[in-house]
Amino acid sequence: MPEWTQAQQDLAALIDRVFADGKVDDSEREELSGFWAKRQMPLKEVRAVVDAFVERTWGQVISDGVVTPAERERLWAVVDGLHLPESVVPEAMWRAITTKRK
Repeated sequence: MPEWTQAQQDLAALIDRVFADGKVDDSEREELSGFWAKRQMPLKEVRAVVDAFVERTWGQVISDGVVTPAERERLWAVVDGLHLPESVVPEAMWRAITTKRK
């Protein structure tokens, strides 16, 4: 992990915990929203944490070269749960979650 502020470390721990089961429930969404509201972190700091999490998650999913339906759902949970626009999601990851296998 790069040298992060305490708020970034707290955010990284929260994101890891929220997405540990591959889903985001309503209480976890509220917890994330509450974190953003209370911490009011600079966007640059938030992006660093989110980008690192997305890259790590994508790396874990694609490590065997196959994206299973369960992994696709996990990736969608990340994109949806963090409200990520397509522009911040790695292109290969975006294709994997938006393209159905034949």
